Amino acid sequence: MASKPSRFRFIRAYWVTFLVLGQYLSLFFLKKIISEARAEGLMLRTHQKTGKRIVANILKLKGLYIKIGQTLSIMTNFLPQALTEGLQELQDAVPPHPYEEMEKRFLADFGKRPDEIFKSIEPVPIASASLGQVHVAYARNGAKLAVKFQYPDIDRIVGQDLKTIRNIFGLVNFVFPHYGLKNIYRECAQMILQELDFEMEGKNLEQIGKNFNGEAARPPATWKESKYVFPKVTWDLCSKKILTAEFIDGIKVTNLEALKAAGIDPQEVAVSLIHSYCKQIFIDGVYHADPHPGNIIVVPGSPSPQPSPPTKWPLSGVK
Repeated sequence: MASKPSRFRFIRAYWVTFLVLGQYLSLFFLKKIISEARAEGLMLRTHQKTGKRIVANILKLKGLYIKIGQTLSIMTNFLPQALTEGLQELQDAVPPHPYEEMEKRFLADFGKRPDEIFKSIEPVPIASASLGQVHVAYARNGAKLAVKFQYPDIDRIVGQDLKTIRNIFGLVNFVFPHYGLKNIYRECAQMILQELDFEMEGKNLEQIGKNFNGEAARPPATWKESKYVFPKVTWDLCSKKILTAEFIDGIKVTNLEALKAAGIDPQEVAVSLIHSYCKQIFIDGVYHADPHPGNIIVVPGSPSPQPSPPTKWPLSGVK
């Protein structure tokens, strides 16, 4: 029998879905009796209101819904811009879990508490996401590390959420078939199940790093000394639920003002990122599948995109 919290999440997810669909269906019929200009204005406000409503409820539901919201926030190729802009808040503003839960996870996997292994660890996470959160720690030798903890019981929650989201996407797809949400669900579900294995994530991080070994961040000629950098994995402090790697500081790739202040041309950053993804997809066949802005940073000192320690180990960067 499902617990009350699980049942509540189930009901809230469907309630929000029907509410959003009701708004758009009402607008669809209203458009037939009002002017085109007024209809466009109402549609814009509906997109904005929908984005805020989805974010507010996803932050309450947490779990897999955050991942789906983050994925939708970067699908600007077919979702309305006013809607995706509202969803971008999910790239960073995810409420963290108490540190005590992370400590129990670490104790279960390594038989010791984090403060017994690390020189120190920050109890407040620097980033939190749908499946886990990242804390800054310092090794005994002083090296700065990023420790990614998977949330307790997330396996069961993901299983429940996938079933609900599959039904919701099927319902929305019935009303708006041209968005192809069924295919999006299949791809997202496969990716999310793989993300639950942090050892696989670490291996993929190393593989992509090897594929870019010595690769210059090109084509900009001014980047001859720049290169893509990937956090080094600390394997003796990794498990299927915990991933520890080198911490790399930088500027979020969408923070244009900070990039310019550091003497970095955002357009060159974009060109370099495109180059890196073309290499991954068309040459290497292994690529970072979660490239939302919260996962890519640029290291000050040279114009470059780079891995961020937050939620997933970002794919490309230059240092």
